Amino acid sequence: MLVNVVCRDLGIPLPPADFSLPQASFEKESPPPPPRVTATLTGLSEVIETTLQSLKKEAHSKLDQILSEYYKIDLSPLFASKVGNVIRSFQAVDTETLRQAVWACANAEPEGMDDLRLLLRVGANFNALAKGKAALLNAVCAGSLPAVEMLIEEGASLQRGGEVEYFEGFTALHHACFEVRPDIVRFLILRRAHVNTKDKIG
Repeated sequence: MLVNVVCRDLGIPLPPADFSLPQASFEKESPPPPPRVTATLTGLSEVIETTLQSLKKEAHSKLDQILSEYYKIDLSPLFASKVGNVIRSFQAVDTETLRQAVWACANAEPEGMDDLRLLLRVGANFNALAKGKAALLNAVCAGSLPAVEMLIEEGASLQRGGEVEYFEGFTALHHACFEVRPDIVRFLILRRAHVNTKDKIG
């Protein structure tokens, strides 16, 4: 018995023959925690899971930024080939994704222009409306001349009007004037935007 061995090693008297160790308290089934504690623990678990997911996403984003400084992948030959035509035919990019990419350019987010360029190359429908505006209108409202230039180079319509309330029929030039963006106004006119186009109000 372990108790006897310990007593001999320590030079202390042996316990009585009927001696036994008390049952450990952890062997007894503990009562369940109160409902509020259970709810708090569940909420804490969800917070931890959400935080970990956010941390992973942010870490991947930062690592991508570091890698992009050292490695560049030129997909131009791919999109110039027949494979590129097949990819574009699927038009896998939805209008909301394109709208967000345009605003990312305006906010000078890392890789914003590269993301927009890639979306256009894979066949994003830049003349479709997202929240009442085509991609070019969003670029003008966001005040991003580089995005405006890129969209027009890809063939975005200068005359595509929007359907936003109070701005029905506004073209890119209308929005550029309304947003007081002389640089964009100048560029649109140089690209032959119609200066006499009327909106739905006239």
